Amino acid sequence: MIQIGHTQALPVLAADERGALLGDEHTQVLLPAQEIAFDVVPGELIEVFVYTTNQGPMATLATPALELGGFAYLPVVEANEFGAFVDWGLPKDLLVPFGNQYEPMEPGRSYVVGLRLHLKTMRLVGTTVLSGLFDDDVSGLNPGDPVDLMVYGRIEQGHQVTVAGRHAGLIYRDQTYRRLKNGDTLKGWVDRVRDDHRLDIVLQRPGRAGTDDASAAILAAIDANGGSLPLHDKSSPVAIQRRLHMSKKAFKRAVGRLYKARLIELSDEGIRRKG
Repeated sequence: MIQIGHTQALPVLAADERGALLGDEHTQVLLPAQEIAFDVVPGELIEVFVYTTNQGPMATLATPALELGGFAYLPVVEANEFGAFVDWGLPKDLLVPFGNQYEPMEPGRSYVVGLRLHLKTMRLVGTTVLSGLFDDDVSGLNPGDPVDLMVYGRIEQGHQVTVAGRHAGLIYRDQTYRRLKNGDTLKGWVDRVRDDHRLDIVLQRPGRAGTDDASAAILAAIDANGGSLPLHDKSSPVAIQRRLHMSKKAFKRAVGRLYKARLIELSDEGIRRKG
C-alpha cells in the first residue's frame, strides 16, 4: 500500500517516456522521468518519498526535510492568496495555508513547520500550529533518558521543544542557562513524564553524570582562558550562566569536586588550574 508522506520502497510496474510507474495493481504512483538517471527494470524496488501535487500523488527520489508527523525549521520562499510556501527539499514547495499559520508567515523568515495530511483533499500541507501533531505515547521514555530537541516556541514558563522529533516538551525558564531561539536543535534529558503526555526537559544530565559534565566544562573554560576563570561562589547566577551555560548550583557542586580532586585553586579573584 502506498503511504503518502513517507519514504518507502516500491516495486516498478512499468516504465515509459513519462517515467516509472510504481506500486501494485490497486494503487500506483509516478516517478517522473526527469528524476531517473538509471535503468529501471519491472519488479525492482526503488526507495522514494510520496508527496502530493495538483495531479495527485507523486514519487520523488529527493529527501524531504520532514515526513508525515515530523517537524523541521523551514524558510518561506513565497506568500500569496493561498498561504505561505516553504522549501522542504522537494521539487514542489510545501503550502502552509493561512488557517494553519500560528502567526502570519513572511517570505525570508523561517518557521518550525509540521507536516499533516488534509483528510478531505488528501493533500499534504504544512502547519505551524503544532499542538495536534505530537505523539502522546511517551511510554518509551523515562526520567534520565537522553533526547534530541528542537525549539519551536516560548511561553511564560519556558521554551517549548519537540522531543525525539515526535513528542512535546518544555524546558523551564530557570533550567535554560543559555539563549535559545526557534529552530535551535540541541541535546537534553527527560526530567519528568507528565500525566498530560508532555515531557519536562533539562539541558544538563541528572545526578553525578551532570556534575562530571559541569566539571569538564569548567576545566575547558579555564584552559581556554589562559589557566584561570574570574568566577567564584559569590559570582552572580547570570555571570555563571553567561560564561558556562550552567546554573550556579551546578557550578558550585562541580567546583567543590574539582577542588577536592586538587585540580583547581580557589581565590577571591576566581578559580585557577592547580600546578
